[in-house]
Amino acid sequence: MNTGLKEAESEVLEGENPRGDKDMLHSRWGKEVIEIGFAALPSILMKSQKRLGLTNNHLVVLLHLVDHWFGVKSNIHPSIRTLAERMNLSDSRTRTLISELEKGGFLRREPRMTTGGQSSNQYFLDGLVKKVQKLQPEFAAQRKKAADEKKGLEKPKNPTVKKI
Repeated sequence: MNTGLKEAESEVLEGENPRGDKDMLHSRWGKEVIEIGFAALPSILMKSQKRLGLTNNHLVVLLHLVDHWFGVKSNIHPSIRTLAERMNLSDSRTRTLISELEKGGFLRREPRMTTGGQSSNQYFLDGLVKKVQKLQPEFAAQRKKAADEKKGLEKPKNPTVKKI
């Protein structure tokens, strides 16, 4: 079965995707899987986990919150129970991780009130976004340097033609 994986990989490596992001995801994961839903995540976050001081559990909490982030202006408000069950952690451990992420400036939370009292918290990932955006110039410079080095390897240093 040809899933188009090689084609999708080359598009990502070249930084172009003429078919569109969703089509690329379809070719990688299968249309049926992607139609259930997917979460977009910048590679800088994954590549900078250690630099940002994120443990594996912190990163997984952020991944689950991103999975609930349906649009720029959408509300992110999964319950602690939902997050804990997804990660196979206790509610208490999940609360601790969220508190640590809040203290680290990765997220902020506000209580969501209903007529019956507080429901789940609403989460804002603006801190995470700012931290990742701050790293972007460094990653862009590294990418440009690698591209320049690749171009240098492809061009001969002495383009003069020798007569035989």
